[in-house]
Amino acid sequence: MPVYGLVSFEEAAALERSLARVVERFKGETLRILEIGVHDGRTSRGIKDYLSSLNVTNVENWAIDIGLWAKEKPYPEMRMVWGDSAETFHLVPLNLHWVFVDGCHCINHTMADVGHYGRRLMQGGEMAVHDTFDKLPLFRDYQEHGPRDRPEFHILGTRMALTELGLLPCIRQDYKLVEEVAYPDYDGRNGIITYEKIL
Repeated sequence: MPVYGLVSFEEAAALERSLARVVERFKGETLRILEIGVHDGRTSRGIKDYLSSLNVTNVENWAIDIGLWAKEKPYPEMRMVWGDSAETFHLVPLNLHWVFVDGCHCINHTMADVGHYGRRLMQGGEMAVHDTFDKLPLFRDYQEHGPRDRPEFHILGTRMALTELGLLPCIRQDYKLVEEVAYPDYDGRNGIITYEKIL
């Protein structure tokens, strides 16, 4: 299995299952994938290596990062957009096949990312959202903006955003919840949820 950086083994396996489904659904097409939040690029390289292991070479790899940790592209072919994902959505293509939301985890950015980039997903495309475990500590990983005493501005903001958007529980007609990776207790792993765009 490729190395995926801050993503746990279980979460990496969920990403691979999601990518495999998308590859199968869109066989023969140029896959347009987007990763929001690159950090040090290890997850980006893991995704690229996994697609290579499936002999998928016709891929447009897009990524958005604010540049706090990442200072250069994870690999030369990456189509990198530098800036705040809430403000740069217009710079990535329409008709994406796969999106990985792992940028700022506050409620506002997660809502913007799921809204902006989920709208760009093709029917049958998938969106994986990281840091979704319901047992994450309330005040873990402050996101460096917003009131520090509000859990919405810590890592738990991701799950709160999905709830606000009608994705937890999934009551929307345009998405189907495919898989949730969670754990019996919080042990440092953060969880992941995968959705399929059905409308």
